[in-house]
Amino acid sequence: MNIFVSQHRSDSWADFLTEENLKLLHSLGNVTFNESDKPLTEDQLCEAIRGQDILITCWGVPKINARVLEHADRLKMIGHLAGSVATLVTDDVYEKGIRVVCGNDAFAESVAEGTMAYILAAQRRITKFDREVHEEGWSAWPFVNYSLLRRKVGIIGFGAVSKNLVRMLKPFMADIMVYSSHMTEEEAAAFGVTKASLEEIFSTCSIVTIHTAQHPKTNGMIGRELLALMPQDALLVNTSRPAVLDEDALYEECKKGHIRAALDVYKHEGTVPLQCGLREFPEALLMPHHAGPTIDYRRYAARYVLEDLQRSLRGEPLEHEISQTRMNTMTR
Repeated sequence: MNIFVSQHRSDSWADFLTEENLKLLHSLGNVTFNESDKPLTEDQLCEAIRGQDILITCWGVPKINARVLEHADRLKMIGHLAGSVATLVTDDVYEKGIRVVCGNDAFAESVAEGTMAYILAAQRRITKFDREVHEEGWSAWPFVNYSLLRRKVGIIGFGAVSKNLVRMLKPFMADIMVYSSHMTEEEAAAFGVTKASLEEIFSTCSIVTIHTAQHPKTNGMIGRELLALMPQDALLVNTSRPAVLDEDALYEECKKGHIRAALDVYKHEGTVPLQCGLREFPEALLMPHHAGPTIDYRRYAARYVLEDLQRSLRGEPLEHEISQTRMNTMTR
């Protein structure tokens, strides 16, 4: 079994391919690596993929399109160490019967944990009080903070992150409402949540967190009208994608002192410019796209992939396979 690891030797390489994971990888077959310190070009991938049964990918790999597949004379599986594969594989991959597994489930677990951290930090106003103690020695009286316990929480979208988040919210006895176009009433009952409309969630929940995938149907889905419905001092969290949320409308509601925000993604991704209005608000929790996975959890994303490759070789059912239908609903 020939396996090619296309990920270049970047700073994050060893976070995924730890010594333990490399030992498992080598047990699966004859492994070769992209030994350069740069991502492969499409031409280089076309050359490298010849004679390979399994392709291991991560960030910065060219799209596996029809041209690349012309050179994939033996390819049976793609194992993507990172999250969404929607920008990596095409329908051509599935039409050729190539199976796809990825670390999306580990990413989802970590993003859900990150979301919990942001909610708790914002509710307790941790950044505010920490800053006051650092600068003044103590916090001014009177003060306002909030709990997560027994709060009504609205979740937008019901993919892997949301399902993990629901499980993490349960010990807090939260009343959870979910907006999802595909979740059934039976699934809602199984998870112990209430299926609701966007209007119901935004008008009644003191915490709303966005976890819907980005595609044309969801772009701008959370806009001025919905944000205006939120209760006074409610919290809006976005660890999803920036295009889902109207950031300018969010700024206006925060400026009024109507709602609070905890953001991990922005319309200016990669840097939040000085002129971004949200930076005016000291209580806005603004994180640089660190919801997940944490550095130490990347190894589990890779582990999920490698264990599925092992299951495939044994003829066992896969646990982290991405179907063509699921791929087409993932964030692009």
